[in-house]
Amino acid sequence: MVGASRTVTRLSLELGGNAPVIVLPDGGPRSGDGGGRGQQVPQQRRCAVAQRFLVHRRVADAFADAVSRRASGLKLGSGLDADDQSARSSNAQQRDRVEALVGEAAGAGVGAHGGRRPASLEHGYFFEPTVLSGIRPEMPVFQEEIFGPVMPVIAFDEIDEALALANRTPCGLAAYIWTNDLRASIALSEG
Repeated sequence: MVGASRTVTRLSLELGGNAPVIVLPDGGPRSGDGGGRGQQVPQQRRCAVAQRFLVHRRVADAFADAVSRRASGLKLGSGLDADDQSARSSNAQQRDRVEALVGEAAGAGVGAHGGRRPASLEHGYFFEPTVLSGIRPEMPVFQEEIFGPVMPVIAFDEIDEALALANRTPCGLAAYIWTNDLRASIALSEG
């Protein structure tokens, strides 16, 4: 920061985000496409990016299916390609960390769509866009910032449960609510 201040250089700081997205039933399956398109099944390159998707149980399966379908259609490749929608890490260490988090979750019985290095891309630090269903709050993939193309989905039944899950990590700079219900969004934002 000192060096940047001497030259008035722009600076971006890592501030410890792990932003939850609460998806209520009326913001349900159609939100799955928005999550996949808007975040490319989160790239995780900003502190306030949506990371943990807390989805009402009534729409959780449909949501995960919609996002998985969207993720399957993303084009991975060179960042110089105008059609690129890549899910790549900045280095091998980060890609390996993402791979380990996904592997640990899958080993614990979590459903995974994606979750591998793409065989078609030999060079670069690519990892398939991955949707994890059935996440439990004690899992590292829920507790830690991922910084990779991974979307953990955890189902909830009641709004109070969603709020408790959203606040169950030690850090977070932002939170998101996907709903058309103004009263529910106000209640959640005040919680």
